[in-house]
Amino acid sequence: MKRSVYWIIVFALYACGTSALAVDGILLNPGFEEGGTFPVHWSKGARIGGVNYVWDKENGYESKASLCLYKTAKRYFPIAQWYQIVERQGSSPALEISTQVKAEQVTKAIVDVAFLDGKGKFISHKWATYIGRKNANDPAANHNWKAYSGSVDIPKGTKKIQVALQIYGPGKVWFDDVRATYVDLGETGRPSPPENEHRATTQDDIADIESKKLRVANDPNKTYFLIHPSDGTLPPNGRYKLLVVLPGGDGSEAFHPFVKRIYKHGLPKGYLLAQIVAVKWIPNQQVVWPQKKDKVPKMAFSTEEFIESVIADIKRQHKIDGKHVFTLSWSSGGPAAYAASLQPKKSVTGSYVAMSVFKKKNLPPLTNAKGHYYYIEHSPDDRVCPFWMAERAKKELAEAGAAVNLSTYKGGHGWKGNVYERIRKAIMWLEENTK
Repeated sequence: MKRSVYWIIVFALYACGTSALAVDGILLNPGFEEGGTFPVHWSKGARIGGVNYVWDKENGYESKASLCLYKTAKRYFPIAQWYQIVERQGSSPALEISTQVKAEQVTKAIVDVAFLDGKGKFISHKWATYIGRKNANDPAANHNWKAYSGSVDIPKGTKKIQVALQIYGPGKVWFDDVRATYVDLGETGRPSPPENEHRATTQDDIADIESKKLRVANDPNKTYFLIHPSDGTLPPNGRYKLLVVLPGGDGSEAFHPFVKRIYKHGLPKGYLLAQIVAVKWIPNQQVVWPQKKDKVPKMAFSTEEFIESVIADIKRQHKIDGKHVFTLSWSSGGPAAYAASLQPKKSVTGSYVAMSVFKKKNLPPLTNAKGHYYYIEHSPDDRVCPFWMAERAKKELAEAGAAVNLSTYKGGHGWKGNVYERIRKAIMWLEENTK
């Protein structure tokens, strides 16, 4: 379809909507629970042949209701969407979008954000999330409820914002717990992505931090970076403490500059730091860090095994203090770090888990937590990974015999505020308790 025709359709969809006032930048009725015969504050897009708009009151993410789009027509255009328009509030330069999504044979679905001026005239739009095929040969998206998120710049002159749940190609997609929250700039000078990973555009400030890219047993799927003191000096007892990092997001090596800053600004002296790199076993992999109980096709080993193999590889190269072997994980890295801490035999003695989820069904028995140390950090304002999961983790791990500290911070999902000081505080708590 030509671009001009596409925008005619989109403008028509905008014109038929009414404006709702968001509270604290959050969409109204985000879980679609309110309404009699129609979900209040949400509108249907244009009537399109081969598309069903469904308010599904029997199928929600940890709730009763969701919004569904079911497209049988084998074409991408016109676009079908559920949407809500809110008044622009405050002056924050970016918007963070999060939602839970269930997909059946979805070729392409989007959470789209459009920006309007004071007269409702279209300024621009950006995709916050993408569900489905990224390449022609990729399989369609098929998964149970899964978190999707993204952040977008808010252009100048914006007075109203439309958040739209869209389907392009054939498939069936459900959306639940749709959140839109205003966010501030990250250290890069651009809006912080949901993971807020502090990926700076230059690395001059960490030029003095040395690291090596290594492989366990020469296996390209077991890649990790090892950071060590540049002067090679050993700690007073002759043994290094070790921190193993599982980044959030896609777990890729792109997070290495931020991890270097963690080493430089967030770690006490006497540490080696290993950043392991997540493996992409299949092109359309949904689980970033697969576990023994949360597998993906074609995986040759679990993340729990990966962590242990990296620790063993480092122990062959350096003298390590076995009492102080910790993991630092956040967001997508958290579930695998929990799983690693609950293995019957493990090298890890303490776990620092930030802004992540806690799903007991994917974990080994919690009785294995006895004697382990957990520092959990989470924002009560988090709209991506719910805060109640951190509270549940603290309660259930403590009941199993672990020592657990739950620390909170303001600002929602991501590394907010004085990041490196918070990291140092967490590591020192683990150090003190594992003595």
